[in-house]
Amino acid sequence: ILATNLLHNFDEAFRRRITYMLNFPMPDETVREQLWEKVFPVQAQVSEDVSTAILAESFEMSGAAIRNAALQGAYLAAVEDTEIGMKHILCGIANEFRKLNKSMKPEQRALLEKYDAEEILL
Repeated sequence: ILATNLLHNFDEAFRRRITYMLNFPMPDETVREQLWEKVFPVQAQVSEDVSTAILAESFEMSGAAIRNAALQGAYLAAVEDTEIGMKHILCGIANEFRKLNKSMKPEQRALLEKYDAEEILL
């Protein structure tokens, strides 16, 4: 079993030797919102300022990246001994974008500013 999101990095001869290929496309906005809604356990203290709709609409991310960003946000909130807020999650997202070497669009950066997330960026 081989799993990758970088299939284009493999040459055609290698790909011909793979018997079965399953494509898992990036989740659309509706699925991303569902992922954001379910990523935190019920017992997690999530602030009312967290908008899964804004997160899903503003950031095209894989399920794994959403999970990683949520986990990083939870850690940041734990350090501050506070609820998981939008600023914590946005910092997690910014860190995921850096790991993926993706740049944020101006409207995404504006969200960081709006929620004072830039002050706690990793």
